[in-house]
Amino acid sequence: MSERRALPHLDRVRVEVRLESELAERLYDFASERRMRLSDAAARVIETGLNTIESEGARTE
Repeated sequence: MSERRALPHLDRVRVEVRLESELAERLYDFASERRMRLSDAAARVIETGLNTIESEGARTE
């Protein structure tokens, strides 16, 4: 029975790893297309995402 309980955890780990891999690949492509350093591209993506979240939050308030 303990094996059954472990399966949902393993499924979650697989999903997390797959998502991290996909995000890393997309970030690398973003940086390559713009000839940016990976760290600069990551900072830009994060900043853009935060700005989007803040603006959407302002619209819903």
